[in-house]
Amino acid sequence: ILAGILTYAATQQTVVKGIQLLSVYSLGLGVPFFLTGIAMGSFFKLLRRIKKYFHLIEIVSGVFLIIIGILIFRGSLSFVFQS
Repeated sequence: ILAGILTYAATQQTVVKGIQLLSVYSLGLGVPFFLTGIAMGSFFKLLRRIKKYFHLIEIVSGVFLIIIGILIFRGSLSFVFQS
């Protein structure tokens, strides 16, 4: 994608237009990382609150995976793909 953006920016009429395109691309690439960094504090607070349920979550997830594995092995998972 970067190669396409660079090629497109290089073919623009003015340098300013190319700079604008690359700036928008850079913002689109950087903003999600910035927002993720901001949200990490809230995520860690939530993680501390649900820490006491981790063992239960592991057991439920394991049972779910075993059930899905059995359904795949038996070929009975087709109900998921029916509309």
